[in-house]
Amino acid sequence: KQDETETNCEELTYNWKTKKIILLRLEGELTGESIKGKVYYQGEKMENFPETVEIAGGSFTTCELEEPHYHIVAKEMIIYPKDKIIARNVSWYEGKIKIITLPYFLIFLDRKTQL
Repeated sequence: KQDETETNCEELTYNWKTKKIILLRLEGELTGESIKGKVYYQGEKMENFPETVEIAGGSFTTCELEEPHYHIVAKEMIIYPKDKIIARNVSWYEGKIKIITLPYFLIFLDRKTQL
């Protein structure tokens, strides 16, 4: 199973010289061999760089419900594809109730590293 990402946004900017992509007001889903199920995400701004994807004002969950059972909100997320997600200023919600706030949160996408 290959990694796949589907993203929808309200605005997209592409720089032909740098090949940098900026998406505004986005939502999408991510699947891949290192991920069990799907990861659903959204954000105010996403920038694609050669080695990373950065999302500002974002959230993510693996719950597929429109009102997810849980979700994680982060001021900033840096995604290293097939490796890890580093999130800063993170709050974990169960439904609409904030459970905990942390300065950062690290999620490994490689199943071997998770063990």
